[in-house]
Amino acid sequence: MAYPRHNVTIVLEIASLCMALICGCILGWAMFGPDRNYLVLTISGALFTAFLLITIALILDPDRIRANQSMSVLNLASATLEAMQEGFTSEAAQKVCEILLPSTSACAVAITDREVVWAMLALAGRSWVNWAGISARLARSALCRMAKPVCCARSLK
Repeated sequence: MAYPRHNVTIVLEIASLCMALICGCILGWAMFGPDRNYLVLTISGALFTAFLLITIALILDPDRIRANQSMSVLNLASATLEAMQEGFTSEAAQKVCEILLPSTSACAVAITDREVVWAMLALAGRSWVNWAGISARLARSALCRMAKPVCCARSLK
């Protein structure tokens, strides 16, 4: 569920974008038309820039972006909480991995402690690979050989 947008914001975004497009057309006509009217060129260029900046500011509202990110994180936390209703088991950890991997840009997700890998799910090509039950040392070496080994900064002993 996305953060709801108010009708006023939507109308302002559409109106500002339409005005930027109209000013852009006038600007193009003034630049490439038969008569070069520099007053029309200057005014339409300034209005085009202003309406374009207003449109960008309305679309990239930081509060709305933060609200959307917070909502997605809360939905993800809720889904992982539902998976662990029965307690922390290797099956619950595997369900959490199955929830986390598609919602991230990671190529693998693992839930481990220092000795045991409770669950691990990796994307190999287009199929899912389940590596639950292997040792933490093997998991570390497998994760470090993947495309982006940022997870190797924290050592799994």
